[in-house]
Amino acid sequence: MKAFELQIVTPDREVFNGQAESVLVPTSEGVIEILADHIDYMAIINVGKMRLIVGGNSKTAACSDGFMTVSGGKARIICTTFEFADEIDVERANRSKAKAEERLATKLDERTEKLVKAKLARALNRIKVAEL
Repeated sequence: MKAFELQIVTPDREVFNGQAESVLVPTSEGVIEILADHIDYMAIINVGKMRLIVGGNSKTAACSDGFMTVSGGKARIICTTFEFADEIDVERANRSKAKAEERLATKLDERTEKLVKAKLARALNRIKVAEL
């Protein structure tokens, strides 16, 4: 399978920078797959599972909130969070889930409720990806 340049970054680090054969990305329009020679494209990234194929090997990751571009044959993904399945601390994710659920059981203002729901979604996504 033909490869293309892929860069994945978060505010904390560069996660990946190299050649990939495929990347499946959870976007606001649904899950899309980027392959070599993809048309120029831009999308918003949602909380979800991302899958990369690099050197014929598949790697799954949990990602959240960001955007991606494909331009001139190079794909760039910028996410708030990105963790490969084998990097996920499941105990920490479970603690985050429990804390968010506990907070949601109380009366919260609209802004705080949205933030807590986002934290819960990220925790649930991490747990799901880690268990694959």
